[in-house]
Amino acid sequence: MLLPPEGEDRIRFLYIWGWMLFPMIILGGFTAYLAHSILLFLFIASLSYPLAWAGYRLLQASGEGPINLLTGQKKYVKPYTDSLQYDADMQKAGALRREGKREEATDLYRLITLKAPKRPEPLLELADTYRDLEDWEQARAAYFNLSISFEKHIGSDHYLIREAKNRGGEMIRKMKETRARKSE
Repeated sequence: MLLPPEGEDRIRFLYIWGWMLFPMIILGGFTAYLAHSILLFLFIASLSYPLAWAGYRLLQASGEGPINLLTGQKKYVKPYTDSLQYDADMQKAGALRREGKREEATDLYRLITLKAPKRPEPLLELADTYRDLEDWEQARAAYFNLSISFEKHIGSDHYLIREAKNRGGEMIRKMKETRARKSE
């Protein structure tokens, strides 16, 4: 049975189905008009669901097409299905950061934020890793993204939001200091 996927994948599937359904209705309507048959119209329009399902699976496997438009990713990243894998990845990224492998930690934190977009902690850790690398622009952008994206969901008085705003302000100060040193 071709049931629609669950969670965020459902949105991707419905997006593809919408793009498939519209042309199929137009094609079915035109064909039914010419053949004077409503059954032909229904048959052609009903083909949109299995075609969308096949297209969804192909796009999911290749990482190309409308999935990129929705997610802004180059490849499809399957979201976490359990918190154990999320916790393991967060611990691994933290260990990489403590060992001084900050570039690898940054890549892993980016992957975690793609797999768990509704969790603010990896974004804060990503911003802190950028700060460790002294990449003030990226750090400020990550802090700003965290405060804007999650403030309406978890509230402006949440400690993560307050911390992100404070650290974001610190990054702006560091950027100004760096620019002043470069101009001298």
